[in-house]
Amino acid sequence: MTLLNARVKTNALHLMLNFAPTEKPSLGLMQQVASSYMEKIGFGEQPYLVYRHFDAAHAHLHIVTTNIRANGSRIDLHNIGSTLSEKARQEIEWEFKLERAAGKSQSQEFRELQPVEYGKEPTRQALSNIVTFVTTHYAFTSLAELNAVLGLYRVTADPGSEGSEMRKKKGLVYAILDEKGTRVGVPFKASALPGKPTLSLLEKRMDRNKAKRQPFKESLATAITGAVAFGVSKKAFAHRLETLGIGTVFRENKQGITYGVTYIDHRHKTVFNGSSLGKAFSAYSLMKRFKTTEETQITDVAPSIGLQTDQQTVKSARPPHQTESGNRLLERLFTSPVDSQSPLLGKKKGKKRKRRFGL
Repeated sequence: MTLLNARVKTNALHLMLNFAPTEKPSLGLMQQVASSYMEKIGFGEQPYLVYRHFDAAHAHLHIVTTNIRANGSRIDLHNIGSTLSEKARQEIEWEFKLERAAGKSQSQEFRELQPVEYGKEPTRQALSNIVTFVTTHYAFTSLAELNAVLGLYRVTADPGSEGSEMRKKKGLVYAILDEKGTRVGVPFKASALPGKPTLSLLEKRMDRNKAKRQPFKESLATAITGAVAFGVSKKAFAHRLETLGIGTVFRENKQGITYGVTYIDHRHKTVFNGSSLGKAFSAYSLMKRFKTTEETQITDVAPSIGLQTDQQTVKSARPPHQTESGNRLLERLFTSPVDSQSPLLGKKKGKKRKRRFGL
């Protein structure tokens, strides 16, 4: 269906609906929740793929759909998380007698974060919101890994140049970046921001994060391995991981040679340098595998939203243990006309409606 409106760049949507850790919903209940949720956010008429996942201790499911209607028109995704998803969550909690989310969920807070635009909002407040969220919720083990996430919001943590007084005294400042990654405006000392995210404090968190992120290392490696099989270029590889909820940050020198890669797993809020996962996941190994032909044009994927979710932007949440069959289904969903006989696609026809779910 995405081919019906080639002008739309944001033409896909991923959602992850999480249940409370204390709840053990049946397959039937999860099907009902997914169906109700899609109706409430205005996607009941759209084809969508639903699948259950078992990579976390709590029950959750994933939904992949498109915002391009059968007539080629586009469903507006602007603020859908705050305007429709949150209302749907509250109604579903009451309707199915589920445990209610107390206050603002992390996913809501995450959705509200936007890349900083220098001069359009108070610098200190913008830096505080982003630095506080990222340093609190992401498991990073180095300043480079932290900056890979902060960079998504045009923010950087700078310890000073090599040999500088600031570097010798283990100082740290946070600054805003422009679209080209260049620092703009006046930086703020770490000690001047809420929570005082100084280098000393971050180093303590980095030590704890080594153990915290370990349980998610294997699932990330599995996802990357699957993406390599489909990635014929650096761009295609990054896009593939993006649809799985994993951000990829390649580092290049002035000559344009890629020398490093960092993976940001938004599903589990973990960050890994490529080499820390193993030699096969390093930038050197990846670049040897990619074809040198012209990169395939890839359409951007929409930010994900969710119901009490970990998510995210796309950089959104996607399942780590994607099988070959599952990958092919996703490819078919976004590159081929909808097959009304597909057992995993929910679609309405007139007043009669049948949905089956690949849970």
